Amino acid sequence: MCYQTALHPYKAPNGGEYTLEAMFGIIPNGRAAPDFMGWEIKQYAVNNLQLNRPKTPMTVFTPEQTGGVYKTSGVEEFIRRYGYPDKKGQVGRLNVSGIYRNAAGYHHNTQLTLNIHGYDHAGQKITDMNGRLAVR
Repeated sequence: MCYQTALHPYKAPNGGEYTLEAMFGIIPNGRAAPDFMGWEIKQYAVNNLQLNRPKTPMTVFTPEQTGGVYKTSGVEEFIRRYGYPDKKGQVGRLNVSGIYRNAAGYHHNTQLTLNIHGYDHAGQKITDMNGRLAVR
């Protein structure tokens, strides 16, 4: 489904993502749901295209996982199992946040790893429309 939208300059931090959505005819939404056909549109800005590195980390999914311990035993068990003590000293707090990179090995705090299934990085194309992000 394609919608006609008026394009105009927009310089907020989410401007790149809104621009991509507008170019694909996708109406921007603030919901924790995929943008189009089960896929989330994401972008990141770079200062130097030769380096091709993002300025800041990018959030690629909401914390509501759809499988594994989180789904079968609940969020509390997931956090107790994989969480680590708060680094700023907040007593009793466990965190599972961090920067996870595709196929980069286990995160040093959580021992979880991120894998993208259904995307060929070398070919830069989606190979399986039923793909997923998996945190294991």
